[in-house]
Amino acid sequence: MARVLSFGLRTLAVLAGTWFGLHVGAAGAFQLLPMSMEFAPTGNNATQTFAVANEANEPVAVQVFIVLRSVALDGTETLTPADADFLVFPPQAAVPAGKTQLIQVRWLGSRTPTTELAYRIIAEQLPVALENRGAEGARLEILMRYEGALYITPPGVAPDVVVDSVSSVQMPDGQRLAVTLHNKGTAHGLLEQAVLTLAGRGTNGQPANVELRNEALAGMASPNILAGNKRQFLLPWPANLAPEGLTGTLRTNYVR
Repeated sequence: MARVLSFGLRTLAVLAGTWFGLHVGAAGAFQLLPMSMEFAPTGNNATQTFAVANEANEPVAVQVFIVLRSVALDGTETLTPADADFLVFPPQAAVPAGKTQLIQVRWLGSRTPTTELAYRIIAEQLPVALENRGAEGARLEILMRYEGALYITPPGVAPDVVVDSVSSVQMPDGQRLAVTLHNKGTAHGLLEQAVLTLAGRGTNGQPANVELRNEALAGMASPNILAGNKRQFLLPWPANLAPEGLTGTLRTNYVR
């Protein structure tokens, strides 16, 4: 059975279109379900079903498509079209009020990937008038866009997130600890209950070990690091720790 994940959704709203008067439309009140899912590269689980649920009291037009996902060191995402990798049916749908439209997604890419592949499934509202609103009143429509996470996950893959480097950086508001994590594994790793241990010297010149967890790691709470990727996080500088010669190790669980 495919594993359905509960993270990775980003919701964005953009203003689009105005009518006379000022009334905020509810046409954008739909959901993409589930938020994230793992696909197998072959077999039954190479085809999965998502749902667009229209919770509004009027119909909504939605298009669904897949993009390849890459993440920079600072967490900035780049999304590129991946039309050749998937079959999405239907790619567009008019969903009546209170109804749900099922969207079938089929993987068309490599049947033998050696590492997990990360994509986003995007459902966005189309600026289409689906019913006669009449000539009276002013209307401001809010168009919704959902970005879910979709992974092509071959058997046997697993995350392996380690500390790549730790260093001191000077920011306008003071000294920060720059921690670069590297996922050397073959699947994405969503960190849970992470503990970062720093080894170096204290400000008194003596050897020192500092263990950071919970609030001290709030700046890297639950990061999702894709297979093969690196991410850098800026954390508060630990008290009484000298910046020279630092090393770090990471202990963590992973959410799948």
